[in-house]
Amino acid sequence: MENPYAERLERNIRRLVSKRSWPLERVALESGLSRSHFFYILAGRRTPSMATLKKIADALEIDVSELWKK
Repeated sequence: MENPYAERLERNIRRLVSKRSWPLERVALESGLSRSHFFYILAGRRTPSMATLKKIADALEIDVSELWKK
C-alpha cells in the first residue's frame, strides 16, 4: 500500500476496532458491507465513498472524522 490516506484509514480502523475488542468481520457486518469489500478497503485496494466511510463510522459508533485522525 503506497497511499498515505489509505494507510491512515487502515491504521485508524484497526485501532478503533481493537479498542472495542471486536473482530474486523463485525465492522463489515454492522456496516452492511461484504467482508471482501471491507477488507479490500483496509488493504487500500478499494477507495471507499463518503457513504461507505459513514457506514463504517456508524458501525464503530464514531464520527467519520475519527477515521482520518493522525
